[in-house]
Amino acid sequence: MSTTQQNNRVDEVQLLDDHAVDLFAKAMKEKLAKKRLQGFGGWHDISTLRDATLNELLLRAVAKGDPVDVGNFAMMLFCRNDNNKESA
Repeated sequence: MSTTQQNNRVDEVQLLDDHAVDLFAKAMKEKLAKKRLQGFGGWHDISTLRDATLNELLLRAVAKGDPVDVGNFAMMLFCRNDNNKESA
């Protein structure tokens, strides 16, 4: 495979990856908006919602088989991690 073919393949794979992430992020945002309308929220407030509770909700979402809920709970835990705040 030539260098040009390899670069084209990498570009194609990156486009597919980026598109998939964009689609998933859109679904996550829509689900979060729906839940806010239902009165849910406050995941960012550690004084009212412990990490252990978010972990439990994440595990329930995995068991339920809802990838969007899994993504949202994983995002919440990810954003609470001090090491990740600088990369945002």
